[in-house]
This record gives sequence, structure tokens and C-alpha cells, in this order.
Amino acid sequence: MKIPQISYSHFNFTIEFLEYAKLPAYKGSMFRGAFGWAFRNAVCVTNEKSCDNCNLQQMCAYFLVFETEIPQNNLWFLKGVKKLSHPFVIHPPIEQLREYHKSDILNVGLTLFGNYISLLPHFVKTFKQMGESGIGVDRRKYKLIKVTNTIDSDHSNIIFDQSNTAIKEKYNIIPLGDNSKLENVSEITLEFITPARFQKAGKVLTHQSSVTFELIYNSLLRRYYTISRLFCNGSEDDYPDPLDTSNIKVKSNNLHFHEWERYSARQNKKVELGGFIGSITLEGDLTSFIPLLKAGEKINIGKNTVFGLGKYKMEINK
Repeated sequence: MKIPQISYSHFNFTIEFLEYAKLPAYKGSMFRGAFGWAFRNAVCVTNEKSCDNCNLQQMCAYFLVFETEIPQNNLWFLKGVKKLSHPFVIHPPIEQLREYHKSDILNVGLTLFGNYISLLPHFVKTFKQMGESGIGVDRRKYKLIKVTNTIDSDHSNIIFDQSNTAIKEKYNIIPLGDNSKLENVSEITLEFITPARFQKAGKVLTHQSSVTFELIYNSLLRRYYTISRLFCNGSEDDYPDPLDTSNIKVKSNNLHFHEWERYSARQNKKVELGGFIGSITLEGDLTSFIPLLKAGEKINIGKNTVFGLGKYKMEINK
């Protein structure tokens, strides 16, 4: 199966705490919760409470990032969609350390997709403002030390440094969806590092047996196609129908549902965000699925990917 190529760029934000801070074990929701408000405050020039009647929508970075419009289309993967994902993923540290002291360092990853990579300066400004306002329940302050752009696993470029307020605007852009050089693959293991949250018919799946390759594949394909169409100039002709998954079987399933919730200030209530953690091994002729599964390691899978849920790594066994 040939999938359209998409592109991304990955950045690492290094922050230094200016005071003692007690944070949640999983920090993705904390950053996401603060991020939307901070982004709007950083870029909005009208100070209106709502974007609905703003004449600057198509020129506003906040509207483009957080109020993504669903285009008119006949594409199967956008049918029935009421709320679109955003063109970025926040990658909180995997460590579950909760207490940080003055001068302690925390690293937060950020992936931007396609046309939205150029908006990085707005994200840098937002991270700086969040530090000035404070994060967590107690609004603990930090300063942004530097931002680096990943070249490969061993190299990165400095984009922003606290000693120089200028933000570089040339980034390393990485393609995904390479369909060339496919080798025969008959067994893989997916290890879910952060909770993968799946829904079916509007209901959250919580039973181990509900996670099949069909579920994983269709969820990932829908997300990949959406990123391509909305953020990477994909054409309506770029999206072949899903492949038949009936020959791919679950060899072993070591997933478990991890209960987790966060408090939403906007909704003024606790929000359930549990998902599957652990590993699942799949067998069959997986060759045609590998480009998409490799891409999934970078774009995440399932619900709430924007603050880091659904991160996995793939191991090809044979």
C-alpha cells in the first residue's frame, strides 16, 4: 500500500525551574492545559473572548493551530469528525518524577507537522510566557533555557538560546511514509509507552481483547491521512482505501488499561484519559503495513495525541 508522504520537525525545549515545583506524574496534560491559553495570549491582537466573529482568523496563528476547520470533502476518514486534532504533539518526559527544586532541568519535546513547522517562533514565545506565568496547580515559574531542533538521534541544532533572543527559522524537516525498500516482515511487537486511548462507537475500549490489528491499523491510518490532508497539502486523490487486515493475527497481548484522569480548568471537571500500556505482538504478512507503522512512532495513535498519549515503538522480530 502506497501512502502519501508527510513531513515533520522535532524540537526539544529545555526549561529550568526558578522555584520548587510539584507536578503531576504525567506532565503532558499539564502542559497541554496551560498551552492553549498561553498560545492565545501570546498571539491574539484583538483580546476578544471568542474567535467566532474575528476578521483575522485566517491570519491568526492561534486560530490556524487550535481552531482547525474541517474542509468540505468526501473523504472517508473525515466523515463524522466534529473535532480535529491539532498540527502538533507535545512529548512530556517519560519519567514520573513529581518534585523539582530550584535550578532543576526539565525537557519537553514538540513535533510540528507540515505547513505548521514555520510557526515554531509562536511556540517558543508561548513556552516562555508559560514559564513567566507558572505551571501546575501552584503556578511554579521556570525560564526557557534553549530550544534545539533534532537532526538525528545524535545531533541537533540550537534554535533558541536564552543568551540570544533571536529565533532561527531554518529547521530540519523529515519526511514520513517512505514506501521504498520494503523487506518481508512477518512479526512485529508494538510497545505502548504512553496510554493509547481507543474508542469504538463513541465508547472508550478498556478490555485487552478489544485491541486488534484492525483497530490499530484503522486508527493510525485515519490519523495519518488527516495529518496529510489538513497539514501537509495532501490531495484528495492521495488516499487509497484501507488494506485487508484479516490475515494479521495477535500472537501475544501484554497490554493493560491504565486508569488516568486530569482536571480540565476549561470544563471545570475531571476528564478520564486512561489508555493501554504494554506490548502486543502481531504476526502475518506485515510488509505493506510497515511504512505506516513506522510513521506511527512519530505521530502517535488513538485519542489525545496532542499531549503525548499513544506513543509507541515498533520492533521488527522477523
